[in-house]
Amino acid sequence: MHFLVARAARIWPVHLVVLLILFFLPQGAVTPVESPWLLLSNATLTQAWIPFSNSYFSYNNVSWSISVEAFFYLAFPLLIASLAQTWWWKLPCTLAITFALIAISTYLGLGSFTSPDWSLTATGLIYANPLARLFEFTLGMCICLASRAAAPFLKLSYFRATLLEIAALALVFANAWVARPFNIFVGSQIGFPARQWLGAGATMTVSFAVILIVFSQQRGALSRATGSASMVFVGEISFSIYMLHYVILRFYFAYRDFLPEWSGAVMLVLFFVVLFASSFLMWKLVESPARSLIVNGYRRYGRLDVGTSVHEIRPGYANSRSVGEISIGQHSTRSGSVASYGHECRVCREKALNVSDRRSSQCPNPDGGCNIE
Repeated sequence: MHFLVARAARIWPVHLVVLLILFFLPQGAVTPVESPWLLLSNATLTQAWIPFSNSYFSYNNVSWSISVEAFFYLAFPLLIASLAQTWWWKLPCTLAITFALIAISTYLGLGSFTSPDWSLTATGLIYANPLARLFEFTLGMCICLASRAAAPFLKLSYFRATLLEIAALALVFANAWVARPFNIFVGSQIGFPARQWLGAGATMTVSFAVILIVFSQQRGALSRATGSASMVFVGEISFSIYMLHYVILRFYFAYRDFLPEWSGAVMLVLFFVVLFASSFLMWKLVESPARSLIVNGYRRYGRLDVGTSVHEIRPGYANSRSVGEISIGQHSTRSGSVASYGHECRVCREKALNVSDRRSSQCPNPDGGCNIE
């Protein structure tokens, strides 16, 4: 329950406010309200659990992904239980679910989403379906375990760690270079549903696993650069950026004929200025205070133990949550036995590397910016 409250406090307030904003935008810039049930499913973040585009792409289209996240949050307590001993069967089981949905979609001859309707497509069963994406989430949790296990073997010098990080980043770019032709080839041999799954990110899982394990050690120049003040700030407002960018784009495309005929470069700069300004205001006025209110309220009445701060990213030290959250499917394991490592004090980290309960650990290096709980 502690974990669910902390995660709901992170995503729900911004989602609800953006949903409210859509009602004040002029008609043509928003998706028409077709049913109160669609509104209810969006408000409860269950729209992606319904495999029809009228549902999972309704209102703020990009919110389908946090609907998938909401499903993951509910599944997380089951998946995290004894993960170090059970990962070997949980991971293939979730992959089997994905393969089953691909097989069903192939058998039914399902194609891609084309326009909002109530037809069943491979996009609904595979791309936006939380069951089909559960493997990726579970894999992220297993990567967190692998990162901890690899830590003793990756105690490299600053120079060697930087070279390793550059190599890991190059692997990601190389993977991205071959991903599209590979996906097309597989799709031509097996069918579109398989290509849909690969194109949704499956082709990149190995290279991303490598870069997460390498960067989570925080020993090289690239990984430590993520702790700069500018990167921390972008990390703070990134969720608001994600939730607002499509709303702004829809407004622009609906009313661009009435806007000044400026060059594309000027409009692009203006878009980013509006996006960052509105995202900052959303983070400052909605996300941060709402999260503090919910988490502190539950901590007071429900004894929520989510660490020393309600913020997952704090200025003054590197973003230890950014790698840790991504490494378990963009979710933090604050109350479980798996703790996300990142930029915390190296002295304290090495001291507590094999300690299962880090919540009472105290950093022996007060200047290290320790983040061990």
